[in-house]
Amino acid sequence: MLSLLHGFDFKSAKEVFKEGIDTIKFINSGKIKPLITSIDTENEATGGLYPSDQMVIVGANSIGITTRVIAMIDDFLNPVINPTYENNIVVLYNSWEVAGWRNALKFLSLKSNRTVSDLLDIQKQKE
Repeated sequence: MLSLLHGFDFKSAKEVFKEGIDTIKFINSGKIKPLITSIDTENEATGGLYPSDQMVIVGANSIGITTRVIAMIDDFLNPVINPTYENNIVVLYNSWEVAGWRNALKFLSLKSNRTVSDLLDIQKQKE
């Protein structure tokens, strides 16, 4: 069993907790700003999101979760709302539904003033 674990960099629980406490202290110092959205009540409820935070939004079908998530991503990337992170943020979006990707493509097409077909056409991307 130990030979299978060779090469992994394991940390003790004490080290992990210390890193967590150090991160919380750093966040509370005000040296790092949270990502916020355009909805004040949402920001008040979450306190904003910090780099490396992971978020899961769940709910019943067809209530607008995908639409809200896409709008949140737009807010996160908006330099007016989040100037600290301008051109310095990566958002990974994963949806388990086809509609999610379809809605993301629609959103991108609206932002770029191009049709979804144009966005997916590799020949037009080369132009």
